[in-house]
Amino acid sequence: MKKKFGVVLILNFNNWLLDLELAFKNVADATRNQLYLLDGFITDNQSAEQIAPVDEEGLLYMYNLKYITAFLEKNGFRVETVKSLNYQKIHINDFHTVPGIKIPAGTKIYILPNETSDFVLSTEIEARSNYDLKGFYHITSLGWVLKSDVKAKFNQPSLFVKLARNLSLLNFYYYVQKIRHERQYKTKACMIKAVKVQWA
Repeated sequence: MKKKFGVVLILNFNNWLLDLELAFKNVADATRNQLYLLDGFITDNQSAEQIAPVDEEGLLYMYNLKYITAFLEKNGFRVETVKSLNYQKIHINDFHTVPGIKIPAGTKIYILPNETSDFVLSTEIEARSNYDLKGFYHITSLGWVLKSDVKAKFNQPSLFVKLARNLSLLNFYYYVQKIRHERQYKTKACMIKAVKVQWA
């Protein structure tokens, strides 16, 4: 790769790569100075390995920190800092603000958020919509549906969330949920900052 960048960001997509070694080699070729890598699925196993996740739908592989840092060092980086991240605020807010959508059979699913757009007729589907536009909900991998054609349901905040909010303790609540998540799923989210070094 001829073009190089002073700062390169890898934001939560290495778990979907078939060939991590090739990807890191290309990243190394494109990086002149600093690399920031975010991974929300760092496993807590002690050996340097990759694993194929069982319960994480869509992910190809998860890696432990030792495996990732070894790849970085092999491709000419020095790991400068590793910072633990807390995604619980995002996940909890999404749980409350992203609606569940029930789509009846025969509903028009449009290619674009416009009633003049081409469409297909759906089977009965239950999905979630991450965003809406001009009276339409977007359904990932399917397309757009009119809000008036479907039923949307929002999750309500739990008693603990309401109490934490009223007591200004939401940050503490997110921290507790982070610890619970890490213990239950044996994974954690990390940001790795690495700097490019000269080859010996």
